[in-house]
Amino acid sequence: MTYQLYPGGYTPKSQRPPTVQPDGKRFAVSLDYPDTARQISSNAWAAIDQNRLVPSPRAIELYRLALLVYTAYTRIPRRLAFNNWERDLVLHVPVAETEPWLKVRDLVSDLLSFVTGDHWRVEFFQSKRSRPPRQDKLWEKGSHPDKDTV
Repeated sequence: MTYQLYPGGYTPKSQRPPTVQPDGKRFAVSLDYPDTARQISSNAWAAIDQNRLVPSPRAIELYRLALLVYTAYTRIPRRLAFNNWERDLVLHVPVAETEPWLKVRDLVSDLLSFVTGDHWRVEFFQSKRSRPPRQDKLWEKGSHPDKDTV
């Protein structure tokens, strides 16, 4: 069985991303916006605003990819796999521009498969939705860190 995960709220209401296939089970997961019932809670955006950080669009897309990977890895039980281990997982990731991501799609899928022992496929679809609105109160109270590297 193939399990497909995609973030809710990145396409018009009640529509799935264009990359979602009709086979297997499909799950909409709310990553940044509370648009669906299955929401991943995180204080990442609050921490970003509190520290007055402005992540690049590519960094935001990588964050969303990581959240989808984490969600699939921790929420799809291995006992549901055909051999109780290797799951077939497909992620549908919203990005501003698909071309740069399509160049590394196979590399990302191979990396995830090697690290987890699962079968991964990563699909990218175009979405104009950027990060959630900035929390102005946190931004005003916050301060920019004095470090420039992590």
